[in-house]
Amino acid sequence: MDFGTLIFTKPERAITDVKYAEERGFSHAWIPDSHMIWGDIYACMALAAVNTKKIKLGTGSRSRRVLSARATCHRQTAWPPP
Repeated sequence: MDFGTLIFTKPERAITDVKYAEERGFSHAWIPDSHMIWGDIYACMALAAVNTKKIKLGTGSRSRRVLSARATCHRQTAWPPP
């Protein structure tokens, strides 16, 4: 059985909490989007990806009102995949 967890969208939490979850056997980490409360979702996902080895990352939600589809696509493709 796979277990996932929600990680707050703050850079320091994206590193520490995702590492913690991975070390304890979680298979997925979901990082929610919030344009006013927390940090940038894609920057946090990149930090989490660089600092973990096998946990799968996903966006908890993506609000169309926050970023247009064009801006979202650009952010997802702005850095080369590993």
